[in-house]
Amino acid sequence: MGSIMDELGHDHVDVLKIDVEGSEYGFLEQLIEDGDRCTRIDQLTVEWHHYDFDSRYGGGASPVIAVFDEMLSKRCGLELAYVLNKNGGAMAGDQIYIDQDIKLRYNLATYVRNVTRKVTKQ
Repeated sequence: MGSIMDELGHDHVDVLKIDVEGSEYGFLEQLIEDGDRCTRIDQLTVEWHHYDFDSRYGGGASPVIAVFDEMLSKRCGLELAYVLNKNGGAMAGDQIYIDQDIKLRYNLATYVRNVTRKVTKQ
């Protein structure tokens, strides 16, 4: 993300949507660790792909995603504002997962920065 921002000359991103088919964890880890770049994003929407659903902790509980929620909040100032499926996400219906009895779930979440921008009248 940092190299793309640098290449395009952007120092701020209003909305970033990540749909990278399972690579969201590596992408977000790098974004969070890349200095202050994640603090320059006002809204982040992520399509999560996860295997580690744990219903013992409530609908939609995924320990890995919970860690990212916390990191996005503490390091980037982005708070969870919306989750599409509060029951853990939709089950993948791809035959390859069904044949191997893999419980892959998809979900969508949006994180926002609580910012108040001054509007200057011209």
